[in-house]
Amino acid sequence: WKLEWISAQIFLYTYFILFLSLLRNKVFSDASTGSLTVIFVSPGQSDVIGSHQPVKVLVSDDIILPCHLEPPLDVTTLSVEWRRGPVLVHVYRNRRDDPVSQDQNFKGRTSLFQDEMTRGNISLKLTDVTEQDAGNYTCSVPKLQRSSVTLVVEPPPARGKCLLQISSVCHSTGESFSSQVLKHHLLDSC
Repeated sequence: WKLEWISAQIFLYTYFILFLSLLRNKVFSDASTGSLTVIFVSPGQSDVIGSHQPVKVLVSDDIILPCHLEPPLDVTTLSVEWRRGPVLVHVYRNRRDDPVSQDQNFKGRTSLFQDEMTRGNISLKLTDVTEQDAGNYTCSVPKLQRSSVTLVVEPPPARGKCLLQISSVCHSTGESFSSQVLKHHLLDSC
């Protein structure tokens, strides 16, 4: 009779999971750990929010690409992916970063704010930005939603050179007219 009891429990468990799926909740299973996560999300309840404005940064600076879930949702048990086009910039799964999946150009330069993921913050910190990092980034929680952030990388300002510009000035009094020429001087120091 124990076998029948276990079969009945499995049947009820399966029925419960299907019922939850029909209610449009999200059900995730992780075969590697044997865990099952049920997230009660009604349609449109949690949105992945990126930045509507491009994020600008200078070459070699660090930048945070903003992305969060609204209303906040604990994503520590889920996967989080950041991509630039098809390139995997950063992957978080099984409650930790997954550097094996990450593109070589981003290794050691990206991180999430793991202590804030319980509040839905999935922003990406990118360090030592290069000109090649410019582009459209997508943050996503697979099976939920995704959002985009555009990164604009600007070259560093030229050092040790300044452009001094003198504007032209015109004077007119009756019949006489005088003008000064526009001049540019490149100075070695500012």
